[in-house]
Amino acid sequence: MFKFLERDEKSMKTPGQYVVGVTGEIGVGKSYVCEKFVQIGKERGILVNNIDFDQIVHRMYDGRLKEPLYEDVRKKIVEAFGKNVVFQDGMINRKVLGEIVFSDQKEMEKLNRVVHEPMMVELRKELRGKKGLILINSALFAELGMNSISNNNTILVVANKEIQERRLKDREFDKDQIHRRLESQYNADIKRKTIEDIISRDKKGQLWIVDNSDDSNENEITSLFDKIVRYMNAFKF
Repeated sequence: MFKFLERDEKSMKTPGQYVVGVTGEIGVGKSYVCEKFVQIGKERGILVNNIDFDQIVHRMYDGRLKEPLYEDVRKKIVEAFGKNVVFQDGMINRKVLGEIVFSDQKEMEKLNRVVHEPMMVELRKELRGKKGLILINSALFAELGMNSISNNNTILVVANKEIQERRLKDREFDKDQIHRRLESQYNADIKRKTIEDIISRDKKGQLWIVDNSDDSNENEITSLFDKIVRYMNAFKF
């Protein structure tokens, strides 16, 4: 399916940073869990930073931003997928690009090759100077071999298919689009096995699983927050 990109990302981390990957299929509520962690951290006096990979990608696709790195990414995307994936103002048409890459795994891998290294550059910028518990929210955290960034410490967010599909419908995806997006990523079982295999191989790291099928699961999320902070021995309550 996806090819791992073997890179040493350890140099990204600096003292005082406690990085955890947050991953899961589309529509499971990864961003919700991250937002709750930020909220709980504020209540506890614990600094929590949420780095959303989707937002990094959105910046790179935004034709109004003239950052040379972003302009290079947009140029390469147009070269790889054609002029129909870009608006006249230079902004990438995410809907058209999505229809291409979510329909063909080889096209998805092509896109990942284009954006992976620039995303790592942006991630280094995002991590610079940040302290405390840092969440890296990425659906492809395991697929892109990013586990070393967090020393293999990863939260896997799951939800039942009915809730997952309902949330995607609320985001105005039709049935075919939902199917293609779900098929384009590792499912929860494969994500779990991939992460566990990496932990076993490296003999370090921890996997936490949280079921976010129920939007009122604040107690479970709070309990998970406490477990992670204790595990990392980063802060004192």
